[in-house]
Amino acid sequence: MGQVAVKVEGLRKAYGEIVAVKDVNLEVMKGEIFGLLGPNGAGKSTLMGVLAGVLSPDKGKIEILGYDYAKDLTKIKSLVSFMPQEGV
Repeated sequence: MGQVAVKVEGLRKAYGEIVAVKDVNLEVMKGEIFGLLGPNGAGKSTLMGVLAGVLSPDKGKIEILGYDYAKDLTKIKSLVSFMPQEGV
């Protein structure tokens, strides 16, 4: 079995009263090709912004390449690149 590259459990991100991402659970293995698809406003960009460390999650646990998002965000930011469609 391969190494887990990204693991997300119970992720939530809201903007005031508007919940953009609710209870997201995700596991992507190292070397796996993964597509994140959904309609406008589904939370795709918000999820990617959180994973890149550009946005802060309200709830949930994230691990990237074995690093804990809550403890190792500086290290994660040095490993992850993010280019949004529009400015974040």
